[in-house]
Amino acid sequence: MIGEAIKKLREDRGISQAELAKASKLTIATLNRLEHNKVSVTLRTLQKILDVFGLEVTFKRKMPGRQD
Repeated sequence: MIGEAIKKLREDRGISQAELAKASKLTIATLNRLEHNKVSVTLRTLQKILDVFGLEVTFKRKMPGRQD
């Protein structure tokens, strides 16, 4: 799930929930709920989080007949 990916990214980068929450302008409670998949993440919120890491939201389009 995406919450687990956010948590892993945060932990891999050595950032606390408090630090990520402050940098992304989210509350610690919101970030905690996201990481534990208690709420769905919006694209806007996801981009706020990814901005902290210098990443962006991208989509992979699966082409018919391809086995990606």
